[in-house]
Amino acid sequence: WIANNINNVKIEYSTNGGGLWKTISANTPNDGTYNWVPTDNDSSDNSVVRISEAVTGTPTDISDNVFSIHKNKKVRVVSPNGGESYKNSLPINIIWTTFAVSNVNVYYSLDNGVTWVSLQSNIQSTGAYVWNPAGLITGQARIKVEDASNPALYDVSDGFFSILP
Repeated sequence: WIANNINNVKIEYSTNGGGLWKTISANTPNDGTYNWVPTDNDSSDNSVVRISEAVTGTPTDISDNVFSIHKNKKVRVVSPNGGESYKNSLPINIIWTTFAVSNVNVYYSLDNGVTWVSLQSNIQSTGAYVWNPAGLITGQARIKVEDASNPALYDVSDGFFSILP
């Protein structure tokens, strides 16, 4: 950050786009940098930071855009991620993000994650796979993407989605 004519700043963050603020530092020198390590509970795709004068709170500025925090999450399912409805006659684009993961295994479940069926094993983590769910019908589908070299690192759709005739 850049803040002219201010000695100390207050640094806050929000994981819900600015609805609720948490303090990172109540009073730190205005040197333009601060080393912050988010907690495991701070995962969000709607994060922003606010910098303000430490004593009065003005002036203040908020991040121009939201950003994501996914501490210790090396694999993340982006889509389908819950609530969607698809026709079983059309392909479904499975989208994910990874950090420091070369290859992944991709699975689907028709029973809300009770059982898993392999779609692809040990494929390059390009972040996308096109799945044709021909003949499948369910209101409780989920996707799972895991690190092929460490299956303990995985993510599952946040909620179930539907595959309709």
